[in-house]
Amino acid sequence: MNTRLKIGILSIIALISGVAATATAQSSGYRISAPYTYKNLSIFLVHGKDESKKTNMMTLQEAMERKLFKVYETSEVNELEVENLSKEQDVFIQSGDIVKGGKQDRVLAVSIIIPARSGRVKIEAFCVESGRWEKRQ
Repeated sequence: MNTRLKIGILSIIALISGVAATATAQSSGYRISAPYTYKNLSIFLVHGKDESKKTNMMTLQEAMERKLFKVYETSEVNELEVENLSKEQDVFIQSGDIVKGGKQDRVLAVSIIIPARSGRVKIEAFCVESGRWEKRQ
């Protein structure tokens, strides 16, 4: 099969998939906006009603700056323990947040809300510093 034909078939499959996804999203109360494109990156925004009624939320960065959040080593490269020390506010961790320090810097692997006074909670993480496994001096 020649390259032009392959591209044409893939384009048709992508178009059909996009139409099906849009129909599914609209029937469930969500709307997908047209893409915002820059060079080879396209972003589609998903719009819908707010599902969370929580107003006592802060980001991981805010909690760390206020010293209301602790991160503990577990001696496992792909796992950390975290603790929300706040008495009132929950902490939102977004997948991709970076935690620096400890035996190596890590990228957190999941999006999760850690409730106030959580105690220690295990969380998956990815190594971002190949070769280092000791605290920085």
